[in-house]
Amino acid sequence: TINTGLPGSPAVALTVSPSLPAYDRAQSIQVTPTLPAGATHALVDLVDGRGRICARADVNRGVSATLGLANVNTPLAEIRVHALNASGQLLAQGFLQTRLKIRTGFDTWAAHFWNTPVSLPHWLQVRRLDANLSLGAPAYMLLGDASDELIPAADRISCPYVVQSSGWLYCSGGQTSSGNQGPISLVNTQQTRSGQAVDRTLAASFANLNVLYYRAADDEPDSPATDVCFAPQTLDWFRTWLASAYAHSDALLQAQWGTGPTLATATPVPYSTAAAQFAATQTYAPWVDHRRFMMTLFSEAPSWARTALRQEDPFAMIGTSGDNIGAMATGRDWWVRGRSLDMIGRYFSSTALILAELDTTTIPWTGYDDPDPIIRFRTANSLGWGDPALALFVESTFLNPDLSLPEVGRDLAAALLPMRRGLAKLFSQSTPARDGVFVMMSPDSSPVLAIHGYENLGVFAGGGAPAQTDLGTAARESIHLLLNTMGVAWRAANPVHVEAGELERADAKVLILPMCTALSDAACESIRRWVSGGGHVIADLLPATFTDHGRLRGTGIDANGSLAGSTNPLDQILGLTPGGKPPVGQTTITLGGATLNVSSVDTALGTVNTAIPGGSAAGGKPVWFSNNYGLGTAHYLACSFFGDFPWGDPAQSVQRHAMEEQFAALLAGIGGQGGSGLVD
Repeated sequence: TINTGLPGSPAVALTVSPSLPAYDRAQSIQVTPTLPAGATHALVDLVDGRGRICARADVNRGVSATLGLANVNTPLAEIRVHALNASGQLLAQGFLQTRLKIRTGFDTWAAHFWNTPVSLPHWLQVRRLDANLSLGAPAYMLLGDASDELIPAADRISCPYVVQSSGWLYCSGGQTSSGNQGPISLVNTQQTRSGQAVDRTLAASFANLNVLYYRAADDEPDSPATDVCFAPQTLDWFRTWLASAYAHSDALLQAQWGTGPTLATATPVPYSTAAAQFAATQTYAPWVDHRRFMMTLFSEAPSWARTALRQEDPFAMIGTSGDNIGAMATGRDWWVRGRSLDMIGRYFSSTALILAELDTTTIPWTGYDDPDPIIRFRTANSLGWGDPALALFVESTFLNPDLSLPEVGRDLAAALLPMRRGLAKLFSQSTPARDGVFVMMSPDSSPVLAIHGYENLGVFAGGGAPAQTDLGTAARESIHLLLNTMGVAWRAANPVHVEAGELERADAKVLILPMCTALSDAACESIRRWVSGGGHVIADLLPATFTDHGRLRGTGIDANGSLAGSTNPLDQILGLTPGGKPPVGQTTITLGGATLNVSSVDTALGTVNTAIPGGSAAGGKPVWFSNNYGLGTAHYLACSFFGDFPWGDPAQSVQRHAMEEQFAALLAGIGGQGGSGLVD
């Protein structure tokens, strides 16, 4: 609040009713000025951030002015009072700054800046942001403090921005409010619940700001601890989660965990215990269920902050930046996290496809410090997914210290020329093409692959997490790059949606299972029914070898890795029994005259019935199987084909092109080829 008068004259004091930190545009306010001696009336103006008068009232001494806020179009507004005498002479004046809850929708813009903080006086900040707006790129600023000078500057011209709350939110596993302590345990319920009260207070204060993207939690957090380090309250919470997961049935729990535990007594076991017991029990469920509980806990944590924020402002948006990878082993289940957020700034197309199925808005990071945001490594793979905008990194790389534009090679106007000509709008208004190809993204498979030795285990709080291959993560991330380079417009499939008949409703032609090792009986039956009716399924390794809770579908795994006594329902459509523990080690396979390097070949195959191989590995071991089932076909690649696609290695261009050709031929044979392509 600032009251100022003319030089040598008294300032005009004023009161506003209701007195709020921020107002809705539908409200009206009453302004009561205290006029100096000699003043008979006052002009009371409501002015927006650009100095435009949006409402005016002329009131006599002792009378309040009523001003409507509907015509104010910037978050920042000023109430200006001019005290006049009977002759109209200005005797004194004063003003008071206030705020409106107005948000500049990101869908208004084709491009955004991720700005680096630049320390400038207020009006130079306004000039800087206004210049960006004139070029068609509003500021999307990383702010560490709600009192940052960038906020009032942006509010004057309705620039969208973000308030950074990383390290402030307790419930997400971020740091404490002071920002100088270690991450809070994601499995300590007592700390988590006490932190929610702090989150609500913080959310209420941010709701009074023009927050476009409320950044909940750490955007790229460390993996949650995967050993058993829970508080007693967390054990109760875990059992509540289990009761829901097992339909409140002890019998269903014991079918996965083994005899003995009940929903009231079930206790998770450490990694070492679960791994040691597996040979005797054929189940990882006590460890897998605990990890799935932690993944859900972490992934849905932003929803608590979102609820708190919207209690204060129903139009507030909550989002996060930097989705990292779409893999689940790092503690994020994007099927859950996507429902907890309104907007996600993303890097990976796989995440975009999951979020598209959830109707969660995404913006791809594109420009970084390249003067042309379109011509950049992998940028092409991030466009055309129906995102409403593009995000450009680091505005300071485009500007000279005096805020002028560089002349050679880094001209911001030239960099944004493709945007201004409509290219970004073309992408932002696009709808992803659909070629009938679906890729299963199975959250349950991640923890099973981790404990079975095929995916990163993350970080153990006590240390000592075994180092092992990360084929699961690689398969999930590389499959979308393989399909993109082939021009195949694919969609993400959740096992729960498949159980409910999504493949039939969406007229799916092809379903790809990248390391989908843990699927429910219901999902397997839906896949079998769909293939029988004319669908085509493709799997690389370990398809549905485990249930969705981590119980082996068999009586054990032999010394050579073969699955004994298989009960896998996918065996009948594959025409063979995949191995239960394919060996990991660099080797080669031969397909159609091409020799490809792979990290794993399923040399532990069980009985091969009607499946026909189309390639071979070292020693003549068969790979690349096809099998007719009903009106459809099933294809078991019997190798780590997806995880070994070298999308980012220019030294392996020969392998990359060969893999693309082989997979394109497979898709062409079953009607799954794409209708678009990229020009290199």
